Amino acid sequence: MFGRTMATISEALTPIIIIRMLSKTDVGLLSGAMVIYSTAALILSTGYPATLFYFLPTRDAVGRGALARRMTFVLAVVGALLGALFWLAGHLPADSGLTSSTGVFDPEALSLLSALALYPVGDLPSRMLPNLLVIEERTRAAAVFGIVKAVGMSAATIVPVLAGGSLATILWCVSGFGLLQGLMLLYVLRKLYPGPRGARSDVGVGEMTRFSVPLGLTDVVSMLNARLDRYLIGLSFPASAFAEYHAGAFQVPVINDIAYAVGRVYASDFTRLFQAGRAREAIAQWRLSIHKVALLVVPLASIFIVAAEEFIQLLFTDAYLHAASIFRLYSLTMLGRVAAFGSVIVAAGKPRLVAHAALFTLLSNAVISVPCLFAFDFVGPALGTAIAFVPMVWYYCRCIAKATDLRVSETFPLFDYCRVLALGALAATPAVLFKVNVSMNPIFKLLIIAALILVCFGALGTALGFISNDDWRFVRRFLRGRFSSA
Repeated sequence: MFGRTMATISEALTPIIIIRMLSKTDVGLLSGAMVIYSTAALILSTGYPATLFYFLPTRDAVGRGALARRMTFVLAVVGALLGALFWLAGHLPADSGLTSSTGVFDPEALSLLSALALYPVGDLPSRMLPNLLVIEERTRAAAVFGIVKAVGMSAATIVPVLAGGSLATILWCVSGFGLLQGLMLLYVLRKLYPGPRGARSDVGVGEMTRFSVPLGLTDVVSMLNARLDRYLIGLSFPASAFAEYHAGAFQVPVINDIAYAVGRVYASDFTRLFQAGRAREAIAQWRLSIHKVALLVVPLASIFIVAAEEFIQLLFTDAYLHAASIFRLYSLTMLGRVAAFGSVIVAAGKPRLVAHAALFTLLSNAVISVPCLFAFDFVGPALGTAIAFVPMVWYYCRCIAKATDLRVSETFPLFDYCRVLALGALAATPAVLFKVNVSMNPIFKLLIIAALILVCFGALGTALGFISNDDWRFVRRFLRGRFSSA
């Protein structure tokens, strides 16, 4: 989690700097190209990296090495195919009928994709590296890789911007860093598995694919939940409006990643418990993690819900203040980022249920978001995405119950979570009153709002028994840079 925190902070600096160096139209075009890539890459990688948590923990070192090398080869081939598609898309004629005449999908925007042709060759295989290192209990190395990847990606984007390079030049630099990531993966594989490299994996490509495709749908849906609204905006508004929306959809460092980092660390434990027939014990552990994550996520998300305008002003200047309403809606969805639902289903060995949940989520997201676009214009897709989060959680819990032979009410700790939400709303009340009645510099106002929410949440949570002495001891250890009690 510490490594992901440092990496996310580095990633967050990139749009802040770019927005101050490029026009809104260029920001929209560059952001659009990366949105297209991230969506296509996630769809074609089909959940392969996540399957490591299911196949690797029960094998010896030789078997793990053989499987990891086979998966590296498969993802490299997929990356090469994606790169070829991007090269072709970048050279489509303007009159082909396959492009949009406005927004971030016009011929000029799509021509930028050819500069990303080499990026997936190294980027797609390297996506398995953090999971691989966690499974091998090299969490420090996983943290270092996350930081190196984020800093390198930021540098590959920012340096050519500062040098006055064109948008194509920026994306060619990004491609170069993608290849470097692939080389880092090969180096780590040699270090982790120095044994015989000719060993064949007992898991074939077909078996990996059958397991990973339904699992990958979860990642695809997660991406579409975060990206579908941007596609709707990109198709309906000019690139300058897309830049504003993209700024409002800014992902606050750390908060969105807490639940997924916890889920990643627990994934191997859940798999062992399920395979030992101890499903109830695994779910009890998962429920406890949700309660603890909520104690972190709810007060942090509340800060940005209350101080949306001040935050946007500080990061993206007054020119992007129109994006504050989008940012507030995104901050509301952060309140629900308290669990990694798919990891439990995968650990139970029921990836097909993940596919069912993925399809339901995609459908509900589209059914809600598209009408919201017509009803509420610019803010509609963000509002639809926030609303669609509720049926998504319900259906995932239904699938978890089916996979574990438990009742739906025994999965997600709804009562405890709602108590934490109520505590967060109560703790935010003084901050809301302060925001409405006091005018001052945005940075000081943001800091005071944050202090009011955190102090009130901590005091009320301790007084009401939500936060234990052990929780406070963990916070003190974390602030001192000690991440365990040992």
